Amino acid sequence: MNLNESQQISINLNNYRHLVIVMVIVFACFGFINTADAQTYYATGTLVSKNLLSPTADTASSLDYFGYNCTTTATTTLKVQFSQDRTNWYSSTGTADGWDTLSDGDHLAIGDAISLSALNWDHPYFYYKMLFETTDTSQTPVLDEIKVYWTQGTAPIVTTATTSPVYVTTAVANGNITDDGGGVISVRGFKYGLTQTDTWSVSETGEFGEGAYSLNLTNLQPNTTYYIRAYATNPKGTSYGAWLSFTTQQIGYYSSGTLVSKNLLSGQTVINIDTFFASSSVPVGTSLWVQFSTTSNTWYSANGVLNGWTYLPAGQSKIILSQLNWATPNFYYKIKFETTAAGQSPVLDEIQIDYNIYHSPQLKGSIRIKGGTIFK
Repeated sequence: MNLNESQQISINLNNYRHLVIVMVIVFACFGFINTADAQTYYATGTLVSKNLLSPTADTASSLDYFGYNCTTTATTTLKVQFSQDRTNWYSSTGTADGWDTLSDGDHLAIGDAISLSALNWDHPYFYYKMLFETTDTSQTPVLDEIKVYWTQGTAPIVTTATTSPVYVTTAVANGNITDDGGGVISVRGFKYGLTQTDTWSVSETGEFGEGAYSLNLTNLQPNTTYYIRAYATNPKGTSYGAWLSFTTQQIGYYSSGTLVSKNLLSGQTVINIDTFFASSSVPVGTSLWVQFSTTSNTWYSANGVLNGWTYLPAGQSKIILSQLNWATPNFYYKIKFETTAAGQSPVLDEIQIDYNIYHSPQLKGSIRIKGGTIFK
């Protein structure tokens, strides 16, 4: 470029994908003074380009070469540095704030161009800054043309990783974007369903690069097998990982546990306690046991065995308490829940106490307690 004309930019895309920028430009930073005899240039000046790859290259998997055609003399030099954000600048070897000195002549061909491989850059952002210098203010270096070579990007490559951890109704899905295809990832997430069908999805939007990512899955069903695959989107398209499966946990219960009642006869005038009724569900592999107390400290089975237990069968059961020979307004029961079956628990639905109270004539009384009790 010499210093007296306007800028013209043209773009050509060949098989290797290169950008051709033809410039004939006057640098305002150089300036000049017209006289009858000569032009005078500033000793130094810079030109910063716009983003050369947008919107021409919506993805670029690599930025490869910077070609140029320039004229320099013994008293003039041209230097260049490169950037992807127009803030941080590097030489072609990756040296921060470094410069490459351009040689006189045509260096547009790949074999003569400056290699950009050491920068290891991709994505559609590329700027250059040109430094013009002269020790003879009557002469200036001239940049005639530049070419930027890049490799066209593709859709991303994403893999589905094992879903972990997995709980009863929630899980953590894991994926990995192993290649962003040279474009910014705008969406990454997971598709999942009860078959290998995209029934539900969870995702996040933003500007992402390569690497692992995780998202939470919620509102899952217990003890259910799901199929899941990762996906990611860049400007070239959306790619999916392979289908994998995971199974949520069953609803879990402790293998055993106890429930102790409050005093059921508090405030009553009791002359004897007759019967304990219970209604319960006892699946296979589970059991219910009961014992009784007047103090909540010392416990007996229904037939009066200290620390003994009385078995509660499934359904309606009637336990005679006359052997205890209790006549007190203090009565507690303790239920023991046991299970050896995964995902199963016995259920106590209802209990009732029959007792006699002192009155003339003698009256009978009862207390009924309803409500399910599932030990978890």
